[in-house]
Amino acid sequence: MYSRIETIRSAIESLKRDQLTEDFRTKATREAHSLAGSLGTFGLQTASDAAAEIERAFQSSIKRDDALGVGKYLAQIKQAVDGRRTDS
Repeated sequence: MYSRIETIRSAIESLKRDQLTEDFRTKATREAHSLAGSLGTFGLQTASDAAAEIERAFQSSIKRDDALGVGKYLAQIKQAVDGRRTDS
């Protein structure tokens, strides 16, 4: 799960620098899709919804200006996953 989060984080950083390639955008889309499913399976619905929003953003013609909004969704996911980790 953490490798998927890292891939998405890296894609967002590339987007901020206006260096997001089509291949990396596609990979980030797949990782967000997988993450949405995994988070839902673990009962983290809000985080799953955030991952689905990231997936939709990367599926569309995402622009550099969208990086902040997508980053906020990623922060929600990290908070939920980290919270779950400390609860265990």
